[in-house]
Amino acid sequence: MTLGFVGTGTIAAAIVRGLRRGGDDRPIALSPRNAELAAELAAGLPNVQIAASNQDVLDRCDTVFIAVTPQVIAEVMGDLRFEPRHRVISLVATVSMRRLSELVEPAARLRRAVPLPFVASGLGGTLLYPADPEIAAMFDRLGRAITLASEDDIDVLTVASATMSAHFATMANIDNWLVAKGIPAEQSRAYLAQLGVGLAAAAADNPEVGYAQLVRDYATPGGLNEQLRRHLDETGAQQSYTEGLDGLFARVKGR
Repeated sequence: MTLGFVGTGTIAAAIVRGLRRGGDDRPIALSPRNAELAAELAAGLPNVQIAASNQDVLDRCDTVFIAVTPQVIAEVMGDLRFEPRHRVISLVATVSMRRLSELVEPAARLRRAVPLPFVASGLGGTLLYPADPEIAAMFDRLGRAITLASEDDIDVLTVASATMSAHFATMANIDNWLVAKGIPAEQSRAYLAQLGVGLAAAAADNPEVGYAQLVRDYATPGGLNEQLRRHLDETGAQQSYTEGLDGLFARVKGR
């Protein structure tokens, strides 16, 4: 089964690299839209080819991933001829199943998925709706597939995936502070990276423990961790973060 990608951006590239890393050698047809990245993938990975056009991608495959930005999806999809045989997986966060069905008619096997860049390394969860055992098995090889019960669920969890840059902005702030205090940049970077790995493991290794409990577990009364957390609470930083999530959700729902 040939996999096709309409759009060759960061997420599409991560999926392709993750598949090859995991030993999946099925043929892959890439859109020529991002010529430089497509050429890099085709040159560096086996059985990856650049199609002549987005329509050529569709003509070559039965399973096609839509991996363009929301701003150009109507333009890109407008001239494409889909067929009933096509299974379409949209990676476009703000495009609903209803809108997707209009864009890919008469194709009727439609899915939405939200993979993260870490799938290139076999890490991270990929949201999937509705259920599709074959596509779920593919994403399980790239980390873990999380099949959801409703489209509303995928919209809510998509907001959580939009916190990555904000997370790194926080880490960059800490990194800058450490370096300004005289810590060598390479030591600061290494220490913060390991801190992040440890915190992620603490949550992943104890799935029965909620985040509220972890907040308490990692804040000795009267200690340094508690002091910083209280400062962020009292200055409204956490409330501001929640308001930002509400804004993202409104955008995802088209409001």
